[in-house]
Amino acid sequence: MNKAFWLKSFFKALLLCVFCASFAYSRPPAFASTKLFLLAKDEKAYLFITEKATLRKETFEFSWTLYDGLNLVVHSKWRLYPRQIMFSRRRGLELYSQNILLARKNPYLDEVRVYIEFLSFEAGAAKFGVHVMDKSQRVGIEYYPDQEEQDEQN
Repeated sequence: MNKAFWLKSFFKALLLCVFCASFAYSRPPAFASTKLFLLAKDEKAYLFITEKATLRKETFEFSWTLYDGLNLVVHSKWRLYPRQIMFSRRRGLELYSQNILLARKNPYLDEVRVYIEFLSFEAGAAKFGVHVMDKSQRVGIEYYPDQEEQDEQN
């Protein structure tokens, strides 16, 4: 019984060390492109996404319509399919992910995703961070409106 106790304790300590080491060597994701948008109500922001293999250019758009102090309603459209997203500060739902291009072989490396992050609400305008995850560099991204001065401030 004493040997079993020490063996369990050893495995628990080993598991704790592996768990802590995984956090020590972790890092935030490396996005291919990041942009900040400050949008008034019903103002649209666009991402023009060009697939490098086919040179096909498509548009991802989003805007917001309602903010009540805790919840924000965002509308997005990709390939003519509209979506309504509810961001909520109360429940910690401040990030939305949309798959843009499906993976060919490896879902972790090949897929292209757009992340919309609700950052803050100031003076009637919502601040969003838009991040594009494209590890295999399959797309080119252009933004409209292109707000360079806001990127330098943050």
